[in-house]
Amino acid sequence: MGMTSRHHRNRTTALVVCLLATAICATGLGAVAFASGESAKLRASALTGRIHLERRNVASGGTVRGELVFENHTSKTKVLLRGCKIDGLYAIGFRDSHGRVQAPAFPLVGCIRTQEMVAKPGTTIYRFSTLASYSECSQSPRQSAPKSSKYWIPLCLKDSTGERDIMPPLPVGQYAVLFFSDGDWHGPHIKPAVLIVTKKK
Repeated sequence: MGMTSRHHRNRTTALVVCLLATAICATGLGAVAFASGESAKLRASALTGRIHLERRNVASGGTVRGELVFENHTSKTKVLLRGCKIDGLYAIGFRDSHGRVQAPAFPLVGCIRTQEMVAKPGTTIYRFSTLASYSECSQSPRQSAPKSSKYWIPLCLKDSTGERDIMPPLPVGQYAVLFFSDGDWHGPHIKPAVLIVTKKK
């Protein structure tokens, strides 16, 4: 009877020790996983980018002014883009509430020396200005796809000579202001801004 009880106590003790070891191991693994997740999160936020607008509202066809703001929480300068600065290293476009994107066009140009777009330790700001207008238009009504089509583009406006070569202004509505790089981008995701296009006064 005594031996049976002692044997039972030994089995119970061993089981408790095993359960405690498993719990400690699981806790340790959880802590490692949590620390790894936190480290990845810190690495991901070491460099951030966003668009900041001078004004959130602009009249249709008016000038949109703003800044690209980079926050570099490391001690090293990060090269974000290398390219030709003749026509700019980047541009700003718009996406309407229907998902249509007015993406800027980058012409193919040659240049002797490339420029760098960088994010220095701390805050780096690049200022921009662009028009609240379409980025492409059709010079002939016959060349334009139906407005229900995703390939639809507006008809160009006429200039003083009667030629259709003027980009029409964006219609009234809410738009996402987007960043486009002219070349391979090695920087962070650029958080867009919200722009409200209003009627001309």
